[in-house]
Amino acid sequence: MYVAIQNHTDNNQVDTFIEKKLNRAFLRYSDRLASANVKVENVTGGANSVLKRCCMEIQTTPRGIIRVQEEAETIHAAVARAARSVETRLRRSSERQIARSRSRHRLAKRTPSDLIGLASN
Repeated sequence: MYVAIQNHTDNNQVDTFIEKKLNRAFLRYSDRLASANVKVENVTGGANSVLKRCCMEIQTTPRGIIRVQEEAETIHAAVARAARSVETRLRRSSERQIARSRSRHRLAKRTPSDLIGLASN
């Protein structure tokens, strides 16, 4: 998977943290991921606070693009939240896909005689 990181600072430690977090979060779904674009920036919050924002855009092969945006007080927390959100979306998508395939499989196994027997009961 190709990962592009746009970081507001030239800090290699942050880039390394982002890569590790993505690898850990997406290890299970690596066969369905094409690329990831991660952007980390400062955002002015209320009451003169400065928050960190992490925007992730993940290109998946069968479904399309997943976009997530999370804010936190530190870069690490924002990246962790965004990675967790993307992982949750991937898991839900996978669960829905499995449920659909099971449903199709059950319907395909029925024969017309099975359906007639169900209707007469």
